[in-house]
Amino acid sequence: MMKKLLIPLDGSGFGEETLPYAAAVAKYSDLAVDVVYVHVPHTIDPPFGNDPYEYDDSELAEREGRDRNKAEAYLDSIVDRFQDASGREACAVLLTGMVADAIEGHAAGGSVPGLIVMSTHGRTGLSRAWLGSVADALIRRSPWPIVLVRPREGREDEPERRRCRPFRRIFVPLDGSPLSERVLSPALELATAMGCSVKLFQVVSRSRSGWPGHDGDMAGGVRSASEYLERLAEPLHHVDIEVEVVEDAQPALAILEAVERGRADLVALATHGRRGIRRMVLGSVADKVLRGVDVPMLVLGPGVE
Repeated sequence: MMKKLLIPLDGSGFGEETLPYAAAVAKYSDLAVDVVYVHVPHTIDPPFGNDPYEYDDSELAEREGRDRNKAEAYLDSIVDRFQDASGREACAVLLTGMVADAIEGHAAGGSVPGLIVMSTHGRTGLSRAWLGSVADALIRRSPWPIVLVRPREGREDEPERRRCRPFRRIFVPLDGSPLSERVLSPALELATAMGCSVKLFQVVSRSRSGWPGHDGDMAGGVRSASEYLERLAEPLHHVDIEVEVVEDAQPALAILEAVERGRADLVALATHGRRGIRRMVLGSVADKVLRGVDVPMLVLGPGVE
C-alpha cells in the first residue's frame, strides 16, 4: 500500500501542471506529501556554459547560496499553494545533486512505498526540459510507480491550474502477461481512494507485431481475452469495474480511440523499462499510446515490487 506522495518540480509552469492532479491524490488519500526541488550545484552544471573553475571558491559559494535561497522560497510558495488546494499538509524538500539520482535516492531512502507525480515534456517545444529526460530515467530506476502528466502548452490559465483534478475513470490496457498485470495494484489503489471506475481493456489483432495476436481463430481469441479479463475483474468487488475486448488490426489506435470514447482521465501501463517508455511491455503499441494519449499516465517500471 502506498504511503507517500512525491512531487518533483523544476521551477517551471509546465512542471507545476502536475499540482492539480497531485493535490487531488493527496486530498482523497492518506499519503504523506513531499514537494521536491533538486538543486544542481554549479560544479556539476555550470551557469551559462562557463567552466566552473573560472570562479573562485567565494564566488561559487555565493552563487550556491543565492540559488538555494531562491529554491527554498520557491518550494515554500508551492507548498502553500498545494495545501490550499488539497487541504493536506506537505513538506518542502530541497535536494542536491543530479536530478534523477537525487529523486530516486529520496524515494528509495524511505522505508515506505509511495507514488511519484511529475511532468514529462510535451510533444513539441519542451524536449530539453529536465522533466522529460528525468521522467524517462525514473521509469527505469524508480522504486515507486509514476504518474506522468503531459504539460498542455498554452491551453490553461492560472486559475485552472490551481484546481484539484481527481481521476474518475482509469483505463488499463493489458496484453495477457503477468508483467502487464503488475500495474493493477497501484491503479486499483488510486481507484479505491478516489472512487474511480476502472476499465480493463484488451485488443485482439491478427497482426504479429507489437501486440499479442490470435491469428486465424478471431472468435476464439476474443472469447479467450474476455474470459481472461473477467477472471481479473471477478474479485474486484470494491471498485466499479468493467471489461472490454475489441478486434482491431491497429492496437494502438484502438486503445487511443477507447480512451477517448470512454473519457478516461488516467491510463495505466507497466514497462520493462530497459530504455524507459520506449521499451514497455506492450512494445511499439505502448510507445504510440504514450505519444498519442492526451491524459496522464500511470507507469510502473521494473524497479517496483
